[in-house]
Amino acid sequence: MNRARTNAIDRTALGVLRVAATAGKGMRPTEIADELSVHPSSVTRHVQALAQTGKVAIKPDPADGRASLIEVTPAGLAELWQLYEQGVDAFADSIPDWTTDEVRALAAGLSRLVAALDARATPQTQTEGKPHQ
Repeated sequence: MNRARTNAIDRTALGVLRVAATAGKGMRPTEIADELSVHPSSVTRHVQALAQTGKVAIKPDPADGRASLIEVTPAGLAELWQLYEQGVDAFADSIPDWTTDEVRALAAGLSRLVAALDARATPQTQTEGKPHQ
């Protein structure tokens, strides 16, 4: 889907929009940077550019006057939706001759891969310190 997206928005900016949209509330730039595993200065630059185009709003954090909260705007949500639709269309165009069973097998394999990657990233607190059998 990334290959099908327009060049109008780069990966970090897309990530900022996605994280802000899924947060459901304002997020500090440092929280967005942590979520994306990027340097906070990169998020700051992208937030400023996204704010100039009206895709995010920068609001003061009521809990800390020195900090800001980033919220996605309707224009930002529209951008995300457009990119999602482009990705879906590109996927559909790439598999026109696949059977339903082949698509289901791909979905199952991808779900298994995501679960394995998530398990690898999750600290293994339950098995740490236990001898291997």
